[in-house]
Amino acid sequence: GRQSGWIMPSFGVSKSMGTYFQKLGYYWAPNDYIDTRLLMDFYDEDRIEFRLNTRYTKRYKYDGNISSTLKRKLYQTNDMMDIFTNKSIQNFDVKWNHNQKIDHTQNFNVHWIYVTSSNFYNDTGYDLNTRTQQKLESSAGYSKIWPSYNNRFSLSLAETHDLITDASLPDIQGDQNGPLISYYKNRVLPSMRFSHSSSKLFGNGDKWYNDLYISYGLFYDHGKESYIKNSCIDNDQNNNCDDLNIQLRNDNQYSWASEDSVNIKKGSLKNTIRLSMNSKIGFLTIYPKINIIEDWSFQYRQYDDVNNDFNNISGFNRRLTWDSSISLNTNMYGIIPFKFLNFISIRHKASPSLTFSYIPDLRNTYDDQLKNYKDINGDLQIYDILGGGYVKGLNAENRAIRFSINNLFQAKKYGIDGEVKKIDILDVNMGFDYHNNSTTENKFSTIDSRWSFKKENGSELFQLNVKHNMYDEDTNQLLIKKGKLPRFESLQFNMSSNFRLSGSSFQNTDISYDNTSQDTIQYNSILYMDEFKPAIDSNELWRSDITLSIKGEYEQNKKDWEFDFLNMDMYSTIHLTKNWLLTYATGINLIDMKINAQSVKFYRELHCWEFMFTWWPDGGRKGFQLSINVKHPDLKDIRVRSSSANRKF
Repeated sequence: GRQSGWIMPSFGVSKSMGTYFQKLGYYWAPNDYIDTRLLMDFYDEDRIEFRLNTRYTKRYKYDGNISSTLKRKLYQTNDMMDIFTNKSIQNFDVKWNHNQKIDHTQNFNVHWIYVTSSNFYNDTGYDLNTRTQQKLESSAGYSKIWPSYNNRFSLSLAETHDLITDASLPDIQGDQNGPLISYYKNRVLPSMRFSHSSSKLFGNGDKWYNDLYISYGLFYDHGKESYIKNSCIDNDQNNNCDDLNIQLRNDNQYSWASEDSVNIKKGSLKNTIRLSMNSKIGFLTIYPKINIIEDWSFQYRQYDDVNNDFNNISGFNRRLTWDSSISLNTNMYGIIPFKFLNFISIRHKASPSLTFSYIPDLRNTYDDQLKNYKDINGDLQIYDILGGGYVKGLNAENRAIRFSINNLFQAKKYGIDGEVKKIDILDVNMGFDYHNNSTTENKFSTIDSRWSFKKENGSELFQLNVKHNMYDEDTNQLLIKKGKLPRFESLQFNMSSNFRLSGSSFQNTDISYDNTSQDTIQYNSILYMDEFKPAIDSNELWRSDITLSIKGEYEQNKKDWEFDFLNMDMYSTIHLTKNWLLTYATGINLIDMKINAQSVKFYRELHCWEFMFTWWPDGGRKGFQLSINVKHPDLKDIRVRSSSANRKF
């Protein structure tokens, strides 16, 4: 079981923060349902920091944790004797996570976070997620289900706080058309959802109407509060607004007004009823449905001719809209003998679908909700007073037909053990729309197709998104009338795959695919190497883990490729001797053929200890880090660490 006791610290020296120890603390576990850990960091030229984390649980009922970090940091001095004077700054945060299962039908959860300073996380903590946390999201929610009736209810609150926007100062260059404003916090007031999932309208039976289904949804949103900072003149740079009578505009300094303004956007209530039917006629499955939506809005907008902007006005408005569709689909199967290597056959599943949809024009019904104004150019503009909110908009009549076909190609093959197994090799989805509207010039949309090529384990190797246009580029006539095929317009290529190369010698190489995926857009091997511990099998001389990420688009009219990113990240580890490992990590931008980041790590086991030395040769965080720590996971905080001045973690 768990035992209370002291937690041993790690020690080090930093040029910027002086001599330090980290994570000296005490762990207290009074029983099986709660424990508390208190840690202290001390830097004799920078700060004192305390971190408290309390966990609690009751089996099958609830669990959660409350954590807080308090930091006193020296300001304009490095004398630790001033740590409790006005030459230091104190800030803290509080986090609470709670998950409770009231019973098998009810749940309650809270995720709440509070900080006293918007730049609190810039230099606090040792993991990447903490250092880059610049958006605080708090929420609370309650949910209940009624399984016997297919009903579900939920109630939630949420708040988002952008720390970067909150900490930034007004930009004098931006204040050309009046005072600057900055939206930095949004609070979503109580929102409520009730839903009844699809169920038979007239119960079970053999009649046609027994195939009728109904579903219902109710969504109520009380609205949103947006907190706004307003800029003001601050000539004396004391972070307080000057007298409003000061009219000097030269060399003015700007600050934020002490009081925020709040923009309140009232919500609405939405009722949605769906009637549908699912029946088979021969090989066809027919699925008609109709959606009926009623919106109740408690706020509308009105154009202000003086300020040339919209004002929000409290008031009730109602709007009833509907749309309908009918789908016909089926499945077709085919098998192609394909005896090649260890393959047996190819299986093709084709799923064509035809959907007719209709949206009525209700603008005449609600002409009192459509207003007009003249813009700054004197042109007449029509606007929806309920637009830009939660209410479904009013549109022109739309009659559309959509054709799509999904193709799945699978293969049967012999495995290594001789057993027959089935694998996916290719998934092709394509479709286009036809709009039968008098206002639409080109009634056929582009043909969109998605080609997903699979690895043997079923995950995606790479994806192609292709567009073809049915119209002639010069005459805008349908190509099919000229006996021509649709013209190629663009191709998008996406790939994010992991590969592993390894060998017992440099002449003997094995290749394998990694089932996991990695987001290399956010990837940075410099930071990842902080905690990376080299490890390869004893029978391996070397190992390389490679992640290749590509996203590019080829456009026919440009006849050129444009890449959003083309990156390769690689971790290569080699046995220098029986006990020494060397790892080289690099991230390469293959478009510019530049190394984004690189690092070298030496690793050696020292019986119950382990030695790691990491070197970053270039970049903004170049430097080194030396760490000697206990191998046992429960004692990993017992360590000695030293690093160059610019590496604070």
